[in-house]
This record gives sequence, structure tokens and C-alpha cells, in this order.
Amino acid sequence: MRLSLGQSMQMAQKQVLAPRMIQSMEILQLPIIALQERIEQEMEDNPVLDQVEPSGEEEEGAFEETAIVEPGPDALEETERELVVSETTNNEDDFERLLNMSENLPDEYEERSRPSRGQIEAEGDRRHDQMANMVARPESLQDYLDHQLSWFDLDDETRKMADRIIYNLDSNGYLKSPLEDLLLPAPAEVNGEAEAWRTKQMELAEKALAVVQRLDPPGVGARSLKECLMLQLTPGLLFFEELQVLIENHLEDLENNRLPLISKKTGFSIETIQEAWEDLRTLKPKPGADFTETSAPAVTPDVFVEKDEEGVYKVHLEDGDLPSLYISPYYRRLLQETGTSAET
Repeated sequence: MRLSLGQSMQMAQKQVLAPRMIQSMEILQLPIIALQERIEQEMEDNPVLDQVEPSGEEEEGAFEETAIVEPGPDALEETERELVVSETTNNEDDFERLLNMSENLPDEYEERSRPSRGQIEAEGDRRHDQMANMVARPESLQDYLDHQLSWFDLDDETRKMADRIIYNLDSNGYLKSPLEDLLLPAPAEVNGEAEAWRTKQMELAEKALAVVQRLDPPGVGARSLKECLMLQLTPGLLFFEELQVLIENHLEDLENNRLPLISKKTGFSIETIQEAWEDLRTLKPKPGADFTETSAPAVTPDVFVEKDEEGVYKVHLEDGDLPSLYISPYYRRLLQETGTSAET
């Protein structure tokens, strides 16, 4: 095989997509919600872009700067000005006020026929179905614990402290705040016995915390992972004592699978440690995770299919909520000015 260097010409047909075309294709494939998020992200990243909310059609020169005239103290209200017909303008503002008057006074300006009783009932049934199909707020962890707390015969101070602890739990059921932070400030009448009063309040907080930790789900109200797992142990477990030792001293060793080291320090056999470890896996490190609220996002359709009066189905896109983007006039002027630096 002979190798040589040289120049040659050949004809080929290729389809090359420009970066702008690729970006356009990516944007066209986005659904409505993703497109709205993309527009919001571009608005945050690019200060040159401005947007016009889709409230109506834009006129020519809508983006030009206009002088703002402040109304005087004796100026009439918007609804009190006369409807003046001017040949120089199309009186859009006056017709807009007339339209608002027809909406605010439907009895005088309504030209359509009044709905029948059947139509009113059908509309009421439709709204009732909408209310019935709304997603109900799921029961939170705090609601669930507070309902159980009503079963206990507690004095008012202990119940109030238990409520304070319940509503300071995080989404996983842990009490991250120290009990000292949940105590009320010492009243003025305590005077020089503030320390004794605070000691008494700490005992009350410990008592209330013990009540909360007896509630379901097991492990709630714990201040650490070890305490959470220990609260879930019951004396009836087969490896109750072994689990206590493993949780108290060897969680990190279990995480790193150092079973021979655990066996050497505790005297347990490898088989016993493995069986106890299986029971340990059934405990929940996050007892409140089952009550985490999950909201279903609203579904925004990209396409609507409607049936017209002639019985023909028509398909149209839903893009009325998307804003129109344009380049800010301020940056346009900066580009046109000769003294603008390249960095700007």
C-alpha cells in the first residue's frame, strides 16, 4: 500500500445545523411549563431582555419611552372623566372605561338573556364537583402527634410544653432545637430565684419530651440517630440486648462492615451480629418521613381540542400565558452610542 501526501477535490452534500437552529429546535420541543421556566431563567441571566405580559396586543412604538404626567390634587377620578371623542386618537382609554362600566353595572348594560334555572343549577353542580375533586391537605406529622396527645391525662403546663416540642420537630421527626431554647423567659415575679425556676422548667421539658417520645410513630422526638433507634427497640425483640450494644457503640463499625472488630470488642459471634443487623435494618432512621407533604403540580395542557358549533373538532395551541420578549430600549441606545465601551 502506497502512502503519499497531496491535494484533491471532491463534492459532498452535508446538512449542518447552526447553533441558533439547534437552540430553536430545543425550545420548540419544550412543554408550556418547561418553556415558562426557561423564559424565567433567561430573564434572570440576561439583563438585556425585557418582557411584555400577555395582557393584550402591543402597538407600534409600545417600547418607546413616554413622559409620565403626575395628576394634580384636583384631578378627577378615572371613572369621573367625560367621554370625549377626539379625531386625533382612537379613544381606547375611553372605550376601556365604558367596558368597565358594563362589567360593574351588569343590570343596566347586560344585553344577553338571563340564565335559566336549569343552567344555574348545572353551573352550581359543576363548581361543586370542582370543589369535591380538589386535593385535600394531607395530615401532617404535627397534627397526627397532637391528636394522640389529647389521649393523655396531662396538666396544662406539661401539655403546653409537649405542644411546643411537637411543633418544633423537623420533617423527619427529630428535635433539633435544645430543650433550653424551648423554655419561656423567667417572669418578673421570680426575682432572685430565676435559677431554681429554670431548673424546674427543664424538668418539665424533660417530662413533656418523654411523653412525646411515647407517641406513634416510634422514634419521634429523638435528638440524635442513636436515640431514635433506641426508642424503637422493644424488650420483646430476639436480639434486644445485642441491638442496644450495637446502636450505642458500633453504628460506625456497622456502616463500614467491620464485623470482626465488633465481634472482638463485644464477644458476639459473627452470625449473631449479622442476624441482629438484619433486625436493625427494619428500624426507621427517619420516623416522620412518611408524613412529608407532597404537592401535585398543576397540569397545563399544551394543546386544546374543542368541538365547534358545526361538530368539527379544532386543535389549537395554548400559548396565551407566555410573555413576549424584546431587547431593552436602554441597551439599544447603548449600542447606538459611539462612546460606549466594548466592556459595557
